[in-house]
Amino acid sequence: MRKSLVIMAVAVVLIGLSVRAIWADSAEEWNSKGKEAYTANNYQEAAKYYSKALEINPKMQKTLFNRGLTYYRMKKYAEARTDLLAATAINPKDHEAIFYIGLTYFGEGKYGEAFSQFEKAAEIERLPLYLLNAAAARFNSGLHHATIQHCKMCLRLNPDDDIKAKATDLMAKAEEQLKEDRDRLASAKRSSVRMEAPPKKNVQLKWIQTADTSPQSSRGGGGGG
Repeated sequence: MRKSLVIMAVAVVLIGLSVRAIWADSAEEWNSKGKEAYTANNYQEAAKYYSKALEINPKMQKTLFNRGLTYYRMKKYAEARTDLLAATAINPKDHEAIFYIGLTYFGEGKYGEAFSQFEKAAEIERLPLYLLNAAAARFNSGLHHATIQHCKMCLRLNPDDDIKAKATDLMAKAEEQLKEDRDRLASAKRSSVRMEAPPKKNVQLKWIQTADTSPQSSRGGGGGG
């Protein structure tokens, strides 16, 4: 009797382990299907597959990142941020997820919040792209001296030609805006006329962030797998 109970207990444990292994494999399979759909720019399908993987394993960090990135591409910024925050809760050092959290804020026009995330990502991994986006967030907030500072930091990291060109162009725009501000101030002082606030000059999101310049392109819509 005792021997039978031991055999039954072992069988139950083995069945449980087998079920968990099947579930794990299924989650990986759904994640792989999601990556394939993402690569084909079929974001609706990709999000569906990633969701199926997360139904099986809600704590699958790379799939949380993958779905967050997919939602970002679909411009579903709130949904993207939810997944990306969940991914960083599991891995606080995932600088790429933090960077994309910044991009969700940038897409919503919340440049202060975007800057904070870009800076946080750059503190973990000092990449030129992170500093370039931080500069763009500062520019859109009307902080042109800070824009120039971050562009210079970006350029000191010897970025590739594309990022170098964007940083140089953005720095020139900031310098131009500072000159316009100085000219307006001088003109206002001469005429004693109240100076109006200069118009905002926002950098388009697509100008800064593209799939080609993203550090995520190597992950293929996927957190390493």
